[in-house]
Amino acid sequence: MGSTGPLDATLQQGGRRKARPLPMPILAIGGVMSFGSHVGEAMTAVADDVQSVVLPDTGHFVAEESPDELLAA
Repeated sequence: MGSTGPLDATLQQGGRRKARPLPMPILAIGGVMSFGSHVGEAMTAVADDVQSVVLPDTGHFVAEESPDELLAA
């Protein structure tokens, strides 16, 4: 019996994305108190040119918690 739920669709989409990496440079930004460097690590699965920035004193809501640092990145 096959499943056709939202998670299955997401997994299929992820597989297709890995087969054709994003052609543009990617800037992955995470907060050290949340996903941190894992944001950039996750993006390497779908892009070849990934730069990762981890913002100190920042959690999940990067734009709200560190707007100036986000803009500088």
